[in-house]
Amino acid sequence: MTTVYKEVGELVYYFNIRKYPRSQRQGGYSGPYLVIQVLSPVTVALQRGAKAKLFTVHVDKSREVLAYGTEVLAENRLRS
Repeated sequence: MTTVYKEVGELVYYFNIRKYPRSQRQGGYSGPYLVIQVLSPVTVALQRGAKAKLFTVHVDKSREVLAYGTEVLAENRLRS
């Protein structure tokens, strides 16, 4: 098992098999979501936008956004 540490302000995709039960194209991930708070080493609080509701997920249900300019995206999400 690999140890995964998420940081506040990091952008992640959230895995939700119920939302995309048979979608091979998207793989069941939605987002990106912003990590608002690290509650424990294995749980984080995510938020889609500034006015969206927070929800808690296990870090195994999220993956890092690997894209250019993620800092700009994170700043825009906090402002909106």
